[in-house]
Amino acid sequence: MRGFFYNFDRDPEGKILKEILSKTFKEADLKGADVVFVYVDLDFKICLNFLRESRDKFRVVLIDSLYERFPLRELSLMERLKKWWKYRFLDKIFEEGANIYFVGDDNSGIDVIAEKFSINYNLIYPSKFVNSLSDKVSTRKKLGIPVNGVYVGYVCFPTEEFGFDILREIYTLSKGVFKVLIYPLAYKDRVYKLSEDLKGKVFISEDFLDFLSAVDVMMFPYRFGGCGKYLINSISLGIPVVSFKGHCADRIIKHGWNGFIAENFSIEEFSHYLVLLSNDPILRETLSKNCLSYSYSFPTIEEKASFIVQWTVSAMQ
Repeated sequence: MRGFFYNFDRDPEGKILKEILSKTFKEADLKGADVVFVYVDLDFKICLNFLRESRDKFRVVLIDSLYERFPLRELSLMERLKKWWKYRFLDKIFEEGANIYFVGDDNSGIDVIAEKFSINYNLIYPSKFVNSLSDKVSTRKKLGIPVNGVYVGYVCFPTEEFGFDILREIYTLSKGVFKVLIYPLAYKDRVYKLSEDLKGKVFISEDFLDFLSAVDVMMFPYRFGGCGKYLINSISLGIPVVSFKGHCADRIIKHGWNGFIAENFSIEEFSHYLVLLSNDPILRETLSKNCLSYSYSFPTIEEKASFIVQWTVSAMQ
């Protein structure tokens, strides 16, 4: 049995998951068709096309989150039509009827959609896929960024769903009390353009561990509820977070204890919490310690991979 993997390489968890799954399937003493794993992100159409091209193989689909149909703000009719067309491709991924689906248990409601299409699926839980950090000062030197100051981390596709369009406003309202370090998941030219426009204020790391090691606070101005994996790893590593309210954020963040949750979508309140954390090192340290003592029992990436393998093999038999 051979495993083939599509769209795993631009997601930090996906890269690790691919490595573990690939090794497991190479070692598996099993006979049968080749297995294709498709990791679905916001490029729904591209993922759908690859899924259709692989109809002669055993197909496994992984979708972390539903990604809300529309941003939680007022949209014009034309904007709603554009969004509807985009998310119609997500419906088609379910309608394609792959052999087995793994959908995220992140309170986004993706399991409801899976039920709607009556497909064979299992829930996968957000997992801890990074367990330790490097020294902050040495990491910043390695990245070639200023050593001093507070850095707010931001993992993103440069799209509206990830709040990229409001990043400038967030920074402006925060009055430059922190620097922004971005880990870009895709469309890196847009991120680098922003970094040039805000030179000395916005920086980029393309290594995820270095990124996490260099930041003091994480922000999640996301307009969908997903990416609980980034929230979980930030908190489990002692990094306080600021997020808009919604879905998995409400489940993971305890407001004022391990981070802050702003109302959807109050950019002013969101910026206020970033300023508060940036200006108060004692508060950051207190929340960081609370993060480290966080009691949720989230699985490791190895446990997640084992679960996927177990159910994939079971579905093939």
